[in-house]
Amino acid sequence: MIRTTEPPARATLIYDGECVFCRASKDRLHALLRDDGVEYASFRDPAVLARFPGLTEDDCDQAMQFVATDGRIFSGAEAAARALVRRPWFAFGWLYYLPGVRQGADYAYRHIARRRFGISGRSSECNDEVCALPPPRGA
Repeated sequence: MIRTTEPPARATLIYDGECVFCRASKDRLHALLRDDGVEYASFRDPAVLARFPGLTEDDCDQAMQFVATDGRIFSGAEAAARALVRRPWFAFGWLYYLPGVRQGADYAYRHIARRRFGISGRSSECNDEVCALPPPRGA
């Protein structure tokens, strides 16, 4: 099922701005692409989700989202692949669509996304109790 939303003027990569791992990944992707045609926005900014009807906080909390200029929404590993294939010389993004690669990339993405705060923690800019890591299991 193809999900769609309001088409943005520029393709938009939506990530978790409170997640250190997510912010570092966004920075690496931005440096790699060197593409001003992609906007990077944290879903933690309430104005971001307001721009994209049908895209929920839960969607964004589970995975990075890429909204193409035609309004199509791509999620998780495919969001990164779609950002990469915007640059014709960067064929690496197309590898995602090879048989078996997609399934492996999606599995790895889900595994990392569920543990992202344990990998790198939350942003140092986030100082209230809402941003605290949950206590370890059994504590």
